[in-house]
Order: sequence, then structure tokens, then C-alpha cells
Amino acid sequence: MKPAGTRTIGIVAGAVFLVAGFASGASAQMLQSTDRAFGGLSFGGQTKARTFTARGSQPLYDETATFESTVGIGAESIFDINAGVRVWGNLGVGLSFSRYKDTSSGTLTASVPDPLLFDTLRSASITTDGLEHSESQVHLSAYWLQPVTDKIDVSVYAGPTFFSVKQDLVSGINVAAGTSTIASVARTAVDESTIGLHAGVDVRYLIIKNAGVGAFLRYTSGRIDVPVVEGGRIEVGGFQYGIGLRVRY
Repeated sequence: MKPAGTRTIGIVAGAVFLVAGFASGASAQMLQSTDRAFGGLSFGGQTKARTFTARGSQPLYDETATFESTVGIGAESIFDINAGVRVWGNLGVGLSFSRYKDTSSGTLTASVPDPLLFDTLRSASITTDGLEHSESQVHLSAYWLQPVTDKIDVSVYAGPTFFSVKQDLVSGINVAAGTSTIASVARTAVDESTIGLHAGVDVRYLIIKNAGVGAFLRYTSGRIDVPVVEGGRIEVGGFQYGIGLRVRY
């Protein structure tokens, strides 16, 4: 069975290329793009929220304390900047950069050895605030540039995405001396890179000859390996949207 992210990429890619087919069929003959280069700046959001659980252990009172922390990653705003060139016919290539950042709270629960009674575990919990998650995404895309009218263009695109991800995790607990009470937590930042996929569609409306406004929809998918996390991986990316300025040359 294919991973869910791969299936979704396939669905989105099929949908956006179907849009291209409708766009080209809207005119009596396929219109030729006249763009030599194109670009845009958009502001929008990444909508996919998710949670994951990280686990760990450490020696305490000559025994072992265990803990787990459930962390949420929310839907947050993004900005996106892109540029590309038409290389042949209606085909083009381009790069875009997106940035996403979220700060969340996590709930940590632990089994803490009793300081006086051997082999006796006490349950404890604490809320951890300010856990940061960030994704920098570089999208390398092949474009199909399809004019619909003299002012409206539809671009469909797909390709690999290069993710740079940082995620704060709880790496240990600090217990008040002589008790089973959690006083604070220790943190560590996971800093990983991975390669995923994306597919999207961009609609542009020209207000003047070489500039206008536009909107995009895109799905990105990737995973980073984090051994201390349940399942060993954290999913990154998701559905993205944005509106902003468009230019052409």
C-alpha cells in the first residue's frame, strides 16, 4: 500500500493537471504562453495540524524514570516567494521558498521512582510551553503555463520539496530533591532535513501588462526521522494556500 502522503500527492497532481486540461479546452485552440520569466510573492497558511508523542527515560534514585510528551503542531501562516522561466512552449521551471513556524504547548506525563520506597513508581505531569516547530521549504517545480484569456493564466506544477525542519522536544525531567514532583523539564532541538514532494496550481490575473495578483493551492509532503518519537517519524508539510502579487517579463 502506498503511503498516505504519496496517494495525496497523486490526487492533487491529477487534479491540477485536470485544471490545465479544462483551461486549455476553454479556448478554440491552445494559447501559447508569452512569459519569458515570472515570479510572485504570496501570504497564506498551512492548514494541516498534527500531534506526536516523544518518549524518554533517565536514571533517578538508583532506578529508572520514564516520561512521554505529547506535542501539537497547529495550522499557521506562511509566506511564499517564487520565480521561474519558460524554457520551451508552455513548459517552465522554477523555484519557490516557503516558511512556516508554530509555537505550541505539550503535556508531559512521567513515572517517577519514590525516593524512599524501592520499586514504587509515582505518576506526575507538567505542561511544557514554548515548544517551537519550524519548516523552511524549497520547492523545485516543473510548470505548465496556460493562458486562458489575455489577462488570466493558470499554472500547474509539481516536483521535489527540500525541507529543513526544527522541532523542540523534551529530553529529560528535573525532580525536586527528595520528592517525586517534576520541577522542570530539559529540552533539546531536533534539526533535520529531508526531501519530499509537492503539487499545486496558481491562477494569475494581470492588472497591467506585466503585473497583477494571484492565488495558489499546493500540497507538500515529507517526513523526518526522529527515533524518540512514537512511530519514529514526524510528518511535515500539508495543504498550503496563498494570495499576493504576480509579475511577468
